[in-house]
Amino acid sequence: MLNTKQLLEAKIVLKIFCQQHPMDPESWFMLGALHGEFGEYADAEQCCIKASNIRHVLAPIYYNMGIS
Repeated sequence: MLNTKQLLEAKIVLKIFCQQHPMDPESWFMLGALHGEFGEYADAEQCCIKASNIRHVLAPIYYNMGIS
């Protein structure tokens, strides 16, 4: 299990990665999941929407949007 500091570091790295690779839906999905872990539900939803717009058939996106 990752601690809060590790999750925050992962979120920072993923934000940078998503900026550099904006068409990678899995990265947006993971960034959204991390936003959700921190209770940042609006940001989580936006990341899931971006991932969904890139690849419409990524079922975990819809699951995460449903629980956010």
